Amino acid sequence: MKKAFTVGLLSMFAMAMGSDPVAAQSASDSESFETFAEWCLNQSSLASEAAYTVEVLLEVAGTQECDQAEATLMSLTELDLELRQLSDLSPLSTLTNLTQLSLLRNRRISDLSPLANLTNLTNLNLGINEISDLSPLANLNNLTELSLWRNRISDLSSLANLTNLVNLNLGSNEISDLSPLTNLSNLTELHLSINEIPDLSPLASLSNLTELSIGFSEISDLSFLANLSNLNLLDLRSNQISDLSPLSNLSNLTSLVLETNRIADISPLSNLPNLITLDLSENLIMDVEPLKESLNLSFLRLDNNGISDVSPLASLPNLLGLSLVGNPIGDRTCPVEPETVCEF
Repeated sequence: MKKAFTVGLLSMFAMAMGSDPVAAQSASDSESFETFAEWCLNQSSLASEAAYTVEVLLEVAGTQECDQAEATLMSLTELDLELRQLSDLSPLSTLTNLTQLSLLRNRRISDLSPLANLTNLTNLNLGINEISDLSPLANLNNLTELSLWRNRISDLSSLANLTNLVNLNLGSNEISDLSPLTNLSNLTELHLSINEIPDLSPLASLSNLTELSIGFSEISDLSFLANLSNLNLLDLRSNQISDLSPLSNLSNLTSLVLETNRIADISPLSNLPNLITLDLSENLIMDVEPLKESLNLSFLRLDNNGISDVSPLASLPNLLGLSLVGNPIGDRTCPVEPETVCEF
């Protein structure tokens, strides 16, 4: 009797599932939804993470009416979903007209597969999330700007064919191998700070770079920079650098950050006439004579070194800010006018 009752219940459940289209849809693969309207109509049967994403998109659309929301969302080319606490991006998979998408600071996103169909994207910000797998991005060939700052990325191989990239932010990840970037010859801006990269030689071929930051990365060898003559901005703060000779040919540099390294000899900088901003704080510098011909310098930081004589800096007429805090300077007379330029 008990067995018959159980079988009867199972039969009734099966009949209910067969006759209820919403229940049937919920049992199907969610990827079968081809329009946002379908996602919206089935919202109540979705997993909570996907249902929440639908709700956020309805809010963006300014309506709870599914067809109207779809029309609005499909007309968008730019979408900012920063700080929305999203984790399931599946409902975004149908928004194929997007060219710019920001998912910055959601902190929960790990699966990028719903973005694989958004082939019109040119600008994508995925900073501050939980991403480790970049393979869904491999065919987004129209991307020119991509931010993956502060994730869990170690493998860059999926980026190897994104040759239209101009701006790439990979800071604060778990990257050790840069070889997949070798062919990204259109890159002009690259951020790699806070990684552990033993070999920087793959960057030597990126001759169009104008901005490069690789701070907090235990770097000591700068030879990879020798031919990157188009660099304007270079940030190498908090590394293990002592030899600056590879910088001597980078005559287009206007901003150079070398704060917190092991630099004593700054003579290679004498060949950089276009420098406007220079930060050499927290090093081992005693002699600033090599800077006397850097006539375009506007801002110079030399805090916490071993400098006792700043008279060579008197030849720098364009200085607007000179910081000398924490140096053993006997005569604390500002070498340039007005006196307010200096901070001791």
